[in-house]
Amino acid sequence: MGAHDLRAVTKRRRFRLIEHDESGFTLIELLVVIIIIGILAAIAIPVFLNQKKKGYEVSEKTDLHTIAYEIESYYATTDDYTLVPFGSATGASTKPTITGPGVNVGGDSMSLSRGNTATLLAAGLNGYCVSVSNTNTSTIWYFDSLGGGLTKTACPVPGGKTY
Repeated sequence: MGAHDLRAVTKRRRFRLIEHDESGFTLIELLVVIIIIGILAAIAIPVFLNQKKKGYEVSEKTDLHTIAYEIESYYATTDDYTLVPFGSATGASTKPTITGPGVNVGGDSMSLSRGNTATLLAAGLNGYCVSVSNTNTSTIWYFDSLGGGLTKTACPVPGGKTY
């Protein structure tokens, strides 16, 4: 074999190697990857939405604790929950409601979290009940001073405790 024949054989071998060397992914492999990504997305999206809902509920609870602190601070000087300022009204008013920044609770200015609305449902000499709702979730949280604090159970219960 001459030098010319050796080059020709080497060239043919290289060509065959390139011909058989298939780099890249097959259609089946790509479809499997797309299906796996779809399954992961189907799992992750509901989990994310649930976390978002929990975040709104935490903002409701935080505002309730702040409102309760302000009411108790005011009560310490007056010994009467009906006199506590709540927005532009007092605890003696029929279900005063507050929302937004710079609202008056217990004589101090506070800001509710975005989307939250607080309502003083009941106030008396013995205690009070406040609810907070958020426009982004259907869950309403309550703070019942006679019932032990934070709860999802509506207060006051008709025919129940006297505030």
